[in-house]
Amino acid sequence: DPYAETAAQFYPLGTKLTIGDKTFRYAKNGSSTLGVGEIVQALTEVANDSDRGTNQIDSAYGAIGDTVVSVALGGAPGLNYFTEGYLTVIDGTCEGQVLKIASNVAVDDPCLVTLLDPLHRALAASSKVTLIANPYTAVVKATAPANGAPLGVAPNAVTADYYFWLQTGGPAPVKQGGSVGTDTAPAIGLAVGVSAGEAGQGVKAVSTDGTAANNNSQIIGYCLSSSATD
Repeated sequence: DPYAETAAQFYPLGTKLTIGDKTFRYAKNGSSTLGVGEIVQALTEVANDSDRGTNQIDSAYGAIGDTVVSVALGGAPGLNYFTEGYLTVIDGTCEGQVLKIASNVAVDDPCLVTLLDPLHRALAASSKVTLIANPYTAVVKATAPANGAPLGVAPNAVTADYYFWLQTGGPAPVKQGGSVGTDTAPAIGLAVGVSAGEAGQGVKAVSTDGTAANNNSQIIGYCLSSSATD
């Protein structure tokens, strides 16, 4: 049931569900409730988790087939904060690997990260990594202006900290904005952007050259219908 919510998790985060012409992704709500039709965004990236060095474990930074990497983070994460997220090698030896995370300890340095995907190329002293939480965990209503990647729309009201199906494609209800600052209401047939002045709401998007008054770059879809009401 794409409109159900549960306190317990039943599928991996990001699981894709297609029913007819609608597409959903399995997500976990953050600590605030979501309203029907509100645009939902991912958490913002934590600077302390980006472009970090690695430590040796038993005289190796990470050999082919290893499933534990020691990372020198700039701040301590929560226990298993990165579960179902990603370790990405962004610089140095063997850059380009993107590996799914199983768990992590709540320590900044060394932060031991256990991987679901084993290393398929060995790391070295020059390797730099970034840890990314799963984009579908602890999702929030899009801020104004948005400070995270837009993910989809809540098809139903969602309880705080519950799991639910986030709609990401097909005809969807979107709360309409357009009464703050230079935001204007969506126009039928034109792109819909994330409002810079009204949290979680959709507004008329700008032209690609940025000349429109309501400069809004995060396009989420196209307007099928619009009315004078909010």
